[in-house]
Amino acid sequence: MKQIQIIGHLGRDARKHNTNGREFLAFTVAVTEKWKDAAGQKQERTDWFSVISQQLTLAPYLAKGTQVYVQGPLQAKPYRNETSGQWGVDLSISADKIQLLSSNKDAQSRPAAPAAGTSEPLPWEPAPVGTQPGEDGVPF
Repeated sequence: MKQIQIIGHLGRDARKHNTNGREFLAFTVAVTEKWKDAAGQKQERTDWFSVISQQLTLAPYLAKGTQVYVQGPLQAKPYRNETSGQWGVDLSISADKIQLLSSNKDAQSRPAAPAAGTSEPLPWEPAPVGTQPGEDGVPF
């Protein structure tokens, strides 16, 4: 399993989705790397990651511009742009942990963010025995 940890800024507000009766959040995170080349010229590269999580309680706090820490398994899926014909790679993370590191101007008026947590298995992954809602006697 390829685990990854990133720190970056949300490219858009998190959106709730529902697949097979299971809700999850989807958002993108931009991770920018800055350095100086051998000639002393400033260089910059931004990589975009698609992130999905079942930490639904974080939805109000995951606004465009918010800085976050994300940890989870990485999937790299090649794709071909239909317009240009060029190949690219979609970098996707199934977030096990999300930590809010800052908020943007729009998010500042929102209530304090909850502590980072661990998400449940994603809708397309089989859940381990004992992790289905209600199996442990807890109704949530």
